[in-house]
Amino acid sequence: MNIPVRAGWACSSREALYRIFDGVIGVSEGMAAASCFATYDCSLIRRPGFRWTSIRLAVIALVLAMGAISLGGCAGNANDAQTTVGERPLAADERERASNLTSDCLRWTDQGQETGNDLALQYAIIACRAALDIWSREGTPLEWARTQHNLADALYFMGSRETGWARLEESVAAFRAALDVPGWEEEPIERAMTQARLGIVLRSLGDRVGSAARFREAVMAFRKALEDVSRERDPGLWSQIQTDLGITLVALADFDGSATHLEEALVAQRAALEERPRERVPLKWAESQRHVGMMLGLLAEYGNSLARLDDAVVAMRAAREEFTRERTPEEWSDTQETLSELLRELGEQEPGTTRLEAAAAGYRALLSEGAAEGESGDWASIEYRLANVLQLIGERRADTAPLEEAVELYREQAEEWLRLRNRSAWAGIQALLSDTLYLLGTRLDDPELLRQSLASMRKGHGVFARDPGEKQLASDLAGRIVEIESDLEAVEAYRRKLSELKEASTALRARRQEMARAPADMLREEATLLREQAQIKASRSRHAEAARLHEEAADLLPNADADMRGSNLIDACHHWTDQGRDFGDNSALHNAITACRAALKALGRERVPLQWAMARASLGDALRTLGEREVSTARLEEAVAVYREMLDGLSRQDGPLEWARAQNGFGLALFAWAERDEKEVDDLRDAVAAYRAALEVRTRELAPLTWAETQNNLGRALALLADREVEQSRLGEALSAYNNALKEQSRERVPLDWAATMNNVSKAMVGLGHWSDTPGSVRMGIAGLEAALTERVRSRVPLQWAETQLNLAVALREFGESEYDMARLDRAVAAYRAALEEFTRERVPLKWARIQSDLGIALYLLGVHREDPNRLREALAAVRLAHDFYVNEAGDTGLQGYFVNLTATIEAELGALTRS
Repeated sequence: MNIPVRAGWACSSREALYRIFDGVIGVSEGMAAASCFATYDCSLIRRPGFRWTSIRLAVIALVLAMGAISLGGCAGNANDAQTTVGERPLAADERERASNLTSDCLRWTDQGQETGNDLALQYAIIACRAALDIWSREGTPLEWARTQHNLADALYFMGSRETGWARLEESVAAFRAALDVPGWEEEPIERAMTQARLGIVLRSLGDRVGSAARFREAVMAFRKALEDVSRERDPGLWSQIQTDLGITLVALADFDGSATHLEEALVAQRAALEERPRERVPLKWAESQRHVGMMLGLLAEYGNSLARLDDAVVAMRAAREEFTRERTPEEWSDTQETLSELLRELGEQEPGTTRLEAAAAGYRALLSEGAAEGESGDWASIEYRLANVLQLIGERRADTAPLEEAVELYREQAEEWLRLRNRSAWAGIQALLSDTLYLLGTRLDDPELLRQSLASMRKGHGVFARDPGEKQLASDLAGRIVEIESDLEAVEAYRRKLSELKEASTALRARRQEMARAPADMLREEATLLREQAQIKASRSRHAEAARLHEEAADLLPNADADMRGSNLIDACHHWTDQGRDFGDNSALHNAITACRAALKALGRERVPLQWAMARASLGDALRTLGEREVSTARLEEAVAVYREMLDGLSRQDGPLEWARAQNGFGLALFAWAERDEKEVDDLRDAVAAYRAALEVRTRELAPLTWAETQNNLGRALALLADREVEQSRLGEALSAYNNALKEQSRERVPLDWAATMNNVSKAMVGLGHWSDTPGSVRMGIAGLEAALTERVRSRVPLQWAETQLNLAVALREFGESEYDMARLDRAVAAYRAALEEFTRERVPLKWARIQSDLGIALYLLGVHREDPNRLREALAAVRLAHDFYVNEAGDTGLQGYFVNLTATIEAELGALTRS
């Protein structure tokens, strides 16, 4: 190196060195000075008043920045000098120099940590080691230990940015050296801080090398730290150590697969939360809330507990109140993502779409304004999860908007994976896109959407079929291709037939418009076409559309065709009744009653008695269905009267099938009437007699499906009669009737009828299990109800879905109560809430009130067992709703005492919990 004169002069003058490193001369002269300093008499550092620290660090700055020179010589001389210190007392100037070096270490560490400056951390490490050249373990143990602590911190921050783990191991060694000195018992808080820092480094090492042993060492370090610091002495430090202990136990649980570690972690985090009040440390409070939420979510995976997930959501929402998007964007993003995941998991296990829609809203918030592009997760992953949630929402809701949005998101995902040349991921997205398009296509009877679904599934299958490791998946997708092809063929046939009928109808209307007065035969032909269209609609469960087409056909027919008009009106009544029964549409039931009465007027009892009888039976069906939902019993009374009148005027010989239908309907009306009065037995016996009379005509050989339907109805009446008469043999008769029904109602042939009977037989199995104290029977009943729900899906038959959810809730609650099984009580609460989504106060007020009462009891049991005041508050709210309805709206004052006592019991438990 060509050393300028000024630099050479600097080598012989201490004052010049000051000028160099105080910035008086430039970098090139400084490099030359550094070269001289490397061979300079390092005993200089022992001379009083010499600013060795600032000069050495300045030289190091130049050397490390320019990558030019090693200072090993001075370091070696300094180490040699240290050996002369030993245990002798340090001179004042030596103590001052060591203290200055320690201060420099702390300052450089803070700068390196806050600014991300690795160079500053290197300065800190050198300064600490230089200080340790002066302090000694024997002569100045606490100062030496504190400096080891500072060195360990600098090594940790440096190591956390590097790919290996050598620095972290050095940090662990330094912390352990610091702890292995006498005198710490006089400084328990400092020792606790060092133990806690050791725990953090051990946890980082465990993450880096994948070592459960390191996590266990970290847990031990945190627990030792808690032995030195009490909650009362230093609440802030104590709560931070509890927080770090909880985080480490979660990491250890991930290795061991142990829920015990998670439970311990939750205890630690809740303890920390108690010392982090929101009003004093809002961000720390939010941090602890988030940790609590994450741990509850993990525990829920072990115990399949909806209550844990629910509590996790509450904690995450609390954290989000302080971790706002504006104030702490990164923390908000992390919290929002975890909250959305918890809501999705909860929504997948609970019926309905409320939780899923909240999850979707959370994912959308992350995607807006690029919030998800940061450290919280990758944009594509969140978009993918949003699409999954929307698909699930679309499966459960009647409208198609969620499915349409999911389709667009999946298409975006497919383009992205294609751009990245990831064929496997692209193929997986194609399969998901196909499933969503299939749902849309079958929902809308749209062959084009089904063709798109088929194309996407074939693309996915083509990729996986070429991968030897994906044989099973390829086989599954091949099966889906066959299913989609079959459904596409059926929808295309349906659309062709409907199109033909519409074209013929349009042509007829055009011809009629050309004529001043349409001939009667043209009107009849058009009415016939409308009737055929209605039958096609009915085959796709489009009940309301079918009913309107029949009414339109009836309006077209001339007065001379009163019988055909009446027949169309009867069919309209049937379809309106089906719409009202299956979809909870009470206005459709009013339409049914109107259509039936119009049919009776058109037909006339004397002229066409059998058709008139069919219209009366249809009127009775509509009145009964509507009466089951109303508080008043007027409709049920009218339905019973309609059936009685019909049976009085129609003998079995006049029309055996119509007579049998009337007997079946009469039984249903009596059963509905008896359900209202818990003491009623005679009407139930009459219902049983009516069903058995119907079965004399509705034989299995003559009419297998209607025979099975009546057997199912007979089973329901016998099961309720068994409960009223407290007679177990009746329950055996009921099960026999249900089993008869299932002989014809196979799942493949009539899936909804099969599900209806499965619902009833499972309910009876649950009752038999409780009666005979056989838990196995109860479990079989619960499994049967869950099987029925696979066919009784909400989008297709919402009220039947809700009825089975209610039966499942009752079974789970009674079983959970008798077995002290809180998981089953959790599921019961979820099922009650699902049923309430369809059994609303407006639609079925009595049933709604009964469910609120039962839900309140389930929540009360959970609240008492878990000592959870929130559950007790929910229980109190549900019971008060039921109380208000039964006593104030329905006027059932006989229940006043029951609800007063139940409310007082819940309030007493809640008061005891809140006081404790």
